[in-house]
Amino acid sequence: MYKKRVLSEQQQMNRLIKTIALLWCITKIWSYKTWVTDRLYPVIPPVDFLKYVPDFMHVFLFGFSVVALLALLFVKVSRLLLILLFLSELLSCSLDTVRWQPWEYMYLCFLLIVIINFRKPKHIIMLGHLFLVSVYFFSGLHKLSRGFLSSIWMNMVLTDFFGLSMEVILNTSSILSDC
Repeated sequence: MYKKRVLSEQQQMNRLIKTIALLWCITKIWSYKTWVTDRLYPVIPPVDFLKYVPDFMHVFLFGFSVVALLALLFVKVSRLLLILLFLSELLSCSLDTVRWQPWEYMYLCFLLIVIINFRKPKHIIMLGHLFLVSVYFFSGLHKLSRGFLSSIWMNMVLTDFFGLSMEVILNTSSILSDC
C-alpha cells in the first residue's frame, strides 16, 4: 500500500541546503533594513576606512545574496555559488556591525560546513546535527549563570511580566528553600 522511499545522502544534503537557503532568504528579506543604508539608525562599520564605501555597494551585496539564495533553491547546488555567497556575506557583514546577528552567524557556520565538506554529504548531515545540538546546548548552559537568573528571570519575567513585587519573590523563594 504505502511504499517508503529512502533518500540518498546526496538528496538529503540537497534538501537540507535548499531548506536552509529558503529560510535564510526569508530572514534576509524580512530584515532588509539591516542590509541597506537607507534606514533611521546609522551604519556602524568596525573600522573607519569602511565608512566611505558607497551606498550602492551595500544594496548590491544584499541583492547578490538574495539572488544567490534563490538560485540555490532552483538550480543545482554548486560549490562556487556557495563560496561566492559566503564571501559576499562576509563582506556585507564587515561593512556594518549591526549585521552581526546570531542568526547570521549560524547561517554562515552552516554554509562553511557545507563548503568544506561539499563532496562528503554524510559529513555535512552529521556536522549539521552536531552544530545545532551544540548551539542549543550552549544556549541552555548560558541560562545557568547568576546574571541570567537575576536580570532576565527575576527582573523581566517575575517583576515586569507577572508584576510580582520583590517581597513576594523573596517570600516565595524562602518558602521553597525550606521545603
